[in-house]
Amino acid sequence: YIKVYITGIPNVNNQASSFHGFHIHEVGDCSIGNDNDPFTAAKSHYNPNNVEHTMHAGDLPPILSANGIGILSTFTNRFTVNEVIGKSFIIHSGYDDFTSQPAGNSGTRWACGVIDYY
Repeated sequence: YIKVYITGIPNVNNQASSFHGFHIHEVGDCSIGNDNDPFTAAKSHYNPNNVEHTMHAGDLPPILSANGIGILSTFTNRFTVNEVIGKSFIIHSGYDDFTSQPAGNSGTRWACGVIDYY
């Protein structure tokens, strides 16, 4: 079971709400790197079974933001908590189209966080 609450999501095209691609990526490295193409050190979607998009273990439903707040609540059986500790999650500027290969054409990587436990 995954619950996500993110604040500070920019409005897209002055719309109060928008969908954004939200994925678990292979590597827990959120180095910005290139300002025009940030967070590439996180690599691709977490995909231990080497399957096509949208069946990657790290493919999650899009997150809906409204007035800068994004909330997601979903269930997945594609990985265990221990399998993703140390990996990263990325929120994208656009929504995942669920078609384009290899990653859904979700746009720029806007934010990155490393998955940890306390």
